[in-house]
Amino acid sequence: MPITGSNPLNLLKPEAGELVSLSVINTNYETINTYALDNDTRSATIEALNTVQDGRLTALEAEDVALDGRLDTLEGQTLDTRLTTAEADIVALEAADVALDGRLDTLEGQTLNTRLTTAESEIDALQAADVLLDGRLDTLEGQNLNTRLTAAETLNTTQTTRLNGIDTLNTTQDGRLTAIEGVNTTQNSTLTAYGTRLTNIETLNTTQNTRLTSVEGVNTTQNTSLTSLTARITALEANDSSFDARLDDLEADIDGGTP
Repeated sequence: MPITGSNPLNLLKPEAGELVSLSVINTNYETINTYALDNDTRSATIEALNTVQDGRLTALEAEDVALDGRLDTLEGQTLDTRLTTAEADIVALEAADVALDGRLDTLEGQTLNTRLTTAESEIDALQAADVLLDGRLDTLEGQNLNTRLTAAETLNTTQTTRLNGIDTLNTTQDGRLTAIEGVNTTQNSTLTAYGTRLTNIETLNTTQNTRLTSVEGVNTTQNTSLTSLTARITALEANDSSFDARLDDLEADIDGGTP
């Protein structure tokens, strides 16, 4: 009576001295054939899976190379240096703004307008006095009496002296007004220059604010991209680890399936 052999085939084995029947041979043949077909199917499945995994690994390797290149490009950009330079420029401009503001406060605190108004009032008073004196001189000139003429001449002398004093005062006032006008012209030119410089500084500040906003936008985008890349790289590493484990299992199955 045949006995059953060991796994995995469990073939029928005749006992010592026993004749082997055709049915035992056929049974063993069918068992071996079924086992061989099953192994062929499993081998084909493993080979197909290996081909798919190999393709996916190749794609992952290519993507790793592309990501590495993109990271090299990002690391090569001098964004930090450019931002440091822009910050230094802004600090310098702020200091210049403070200095200009102080100088403008000093100019605004001067009473030039009040002094000019006072001078104009004095000139108006002198002109009124000149008109009055001119009328009085006309009256004197119209009188023909010697006594009155002598008196008028005396008064005229006095008036002439006074008029000379007024002329001298007018000359002094003219000089002072000319000096004031010169100072005003200089100050107007200086204020115009300050206005131009302040306009240029404001324009530069606006430009720098725009550039900083752009730099901040680029940094935000790059931070987002780096975060996304980090997540994708982490996922790829996890997939690589999973693939390694699955390949180890496949290799173990293949090695362990050899009869």
